[in-house]
Amino acid sequence: MQKSSKNPVFRVPDWYSQHSLDFNSILFKSVLDFKAGFDLRLNDPYQGYTYLPLIGQFGVEDQLEIPLYPALDFRTSFRVRYFRAFAIFHNVLSPLRTDVYFQTSRYPYPDFYFRLGISWVFIN
Repeated sequence: MQKSSKNPVFRVPDWYSQHSLDFNSILFKSVLDFKAGFDLRLNDPYQGYTYLPLIGQFGVEDQLEIPLYPALDFRTSFRVRYFRAFAIFHNVLSPLRTDVYFQTSRYPYPDFYFRLGISWVFIN
């Protein structure tokens, strides 16, 4: 939890909270390392910044307020010896909500989306 002061130039939420819940386990006779978890981010409504494409910079926003929105992500990964894979589902609450999540005024955060990644090491 973070508490900040009201500053007219450096605008940040009065409070910001980020939480993670993780599950880690070794499955199949110590062969598969499995991890899964949720990340939740919350902040109070505040007057934030907006992006000004004409000058390519961020500016102070006085007209629109960035609302309270619970941003929830689900992530999972597994590892088998030298192979590792992960999947992240961002903004999983988006299909259940009618409002839009903003981090920057007038630029909505992407709706529900999915990322997948793999890595492996070739050993001689």
